[in-house]
Amino acid sequence: MRKLINRFLLVLFSFLSSEIYSQAIVDIEQIRKNGEIGIFKSADLLLASSSGNEDRSDIELGINYVNNSDKNEFMVTINKSERKKDKAIEDEAFFTHIRYLKKLPNNKFDVEGYVQRSENPFQSYSIRDIAGIGLRFKLFQNSKFGVSVLDEKEESLLGIKTATTRVNFYLSRPFVFAENNLNISLFYQPKVTSFSEDYKTSLVATYKIEISELFNIKINYSNSLDSMPPDNASKRDSSISTSFEYKF
Repeated sequence: MRKLINRFLLVLFSFLSSEIYSQAIVDIEQIRKNGEIGIFKSADLLLASSSGNEDRSDIELGINYVNNSDKNEFMVTINKSERKKDKAIEDEAFFTHIRYLKKLPNNKFDVEGYVQRSENPFQSYSIRDIAGIGLRFKLFQNSKFGVSVLDEKEESLLGIKTATTRVNFYLSRPFVFAENNLNISLFYQPKVTSFSEDYKTSLVATYKIEISELFNIKINYSNSLDSMPPDNASKRDSSISTSFEYKF
């Protein structure tokens, strides 16, 4: 039964990913191995293509490194994606995220800090840099809640630059479905001085199908909303894809 469910989901989402894939999906919570001890290294690969009136292809490569101990947790992920149209490069995107967590003896919450850079024309901005620091709380059934203050600097494709201070709230919860892992994370990032008018929200979900100890297939979904997007771009953006993970 498990194999049948996995096969159905893989075929379904592999078909959808070639049609809907629009940007790199990076699930930080799924990568960071929170609560696990050791060094974890992995690489992700996504390939998608379409043909007909236009020949298009997408490729995405991600490298992840995690070093967790009983006192600290450190992770870095680097992601590069490229879109080709009729064999010519149409767009490229880049993403890197570095995060450090200091475990506290109270067993209720920890302190974490992070920096991130993304260059993503798929979302109508050329550069987005963020840096933040905050607290991560342990909730029930392995759920985690985080709150932090972050500094955001953006430059749109038209060269318009903005600097914003935001509060970042997130909730992450792992599930087990058909003996595989499903991780869902929710984010809400309002501007400090304008909670109701300037905010970003996102939902990120990753369903991991374990093939072997070293090889996994991941089905990724994201849905984001930007109340004040750059260059009059669409406020809402969604993406779904299937990727392959190799652990080494």
